[in-house]
Amino acid sequence: MSQWQGGLPADLPELDGSDAVVFPGFVDAHTHMMFAGNRANEFALRAEGATYQEIATQGGGILSTVRSVGLPRNGS
Repeated sequence: MSQWQGGLPADLPELDGSDAVVFPGFVDAHTHMMFAGNRANEFALRAEGATYQEIATQGGGILSTVRSVGLPRNGS
């Protein structure tokens, strides 16, 4: 955002979407067994420049979500 100049090109076409529904071009369609916890704090850390590895080292990352589900480990 620090590099954005705050304007749009004068020749940018305007699209009339008043009678339309707009969907994102990419949808990550996957499922989870259940939701356990959230990783909102990691979003803030990433925005501040932390790497995924740094977050994982602090106990975050995808494995923190997996641990929150509370599944038995090693078949026990």
